[in-house]
This record gives sequence, C-alpha cells and structure tokens, in this order.
Amino acid sequence: MIKVNVDARWSGANSTSFGFVARSHSGTMLVAGTHEEDQRMDPLVAEALALRWCMLQARELGMDSVIFESDSLSVIRAMKTDSSAWTIQNIIQDCHALAKDFNYISFSHVKRNANSPTHMLASIAFKFNDHVWWDHPPTESIFYL
Repeated sequence: MIKVNVDARWSGANSTSFGFVARSHSGTMLVAGTHEEDQRMDPLVAEALALRWCMLQARELGMDSVIFESDSLSVIRAMKTDSSAWTIQNIIQDCHALAKDFNYISFSHVKRNANSPTHMLASIAFKFNDHVWWDHPPTESIFYL
C-alpha cells in the first residue's frame, strides 16, 4: 500500500503548481514530483487537476494499491460520491475513470498541516517543473519530509 499526498498552489500571478509525495506503508518516501501550469486557476479546479495529474503519475510509475490524500475536502467528497461542483465535474469523471486502473484505491481528506511537505513541494515547483525524484527530493532548506 502506498500513500500519496497531493496539493496545488499558486506560484505568483500567472501560474499554478502541483506537487505529490508518495510514501510506503512504513512512511519511507518513495517518490515525489512537481508540475507547473502557466495559468492561475480557480482553487477548486486546481486541486482537482492536481489530483488527476497525481493519479496519472502514480499509474505511470506502476503504483497499484494507493491511498490518495488531499487537503481539499470538496475534491475528496467529489471522489467519494457522484456529486461535484460543475466546475470540476469533468475532471472528477476523468479521475473516476483513472481509478479503474488501480487494484486498490481510496481517497482521504487530511488537514493542511498534515499535507505540509506536499504543499512546500508544490510551492517550489517553478524551479523543478515536471520533475520526479526517486528517493532523493530536492535539497531545499524549506523542504522537510
């Protein structure tokens, strides 16, 4: 079982960034990644897109049994029900389709402070756009796992 935390953050006036951190059942960091979009998005849309991007990364990396955690309660609720805001409806449908590619998948809400490593990673995504680290996250003084 792999636990994957995901978050979105706004990087200045014209960009939105995503980050994820994947850990083993024992809490050891396995992989982390960042992505940046060249547009500022509605917060709910950004969180939903971050989850979809993270699910794509997890699938591409061969993760089979995953617990996705996000501090966006609205996105997690949308994944657990058939109800979502119209602004993210298509993104959530994509996420539901992606979920079928996993042997086991679940979605959990965590408080922002429990998601802080992922939030910090998303905040430095502009330095490491579209980058994935295996076992060795960036050596930034603000980044602690």
